[in-house]
Amino acid sequence: MRKIWIIRFSDGTIGSCYGTRSGATEIAELRKEDYGGSYTIEGGRNDGERT
Repeated sequence: MRKIWIIRFSDGTIGSCYGTRSGATEIAELRKEDYGGSYTIEGGRNDGERT
């Protein structure tokens, strides 16, 4: 299921990713060296679409 994930990097940068948690993790891994070396993934909220 696709959801909105928030990526918080250790330097304070915040990003978001629409998709799966594993997709958000892939993006965070690619970007972590640019933004402080570590990250936390939060969220998993739905994309706002009503069910």
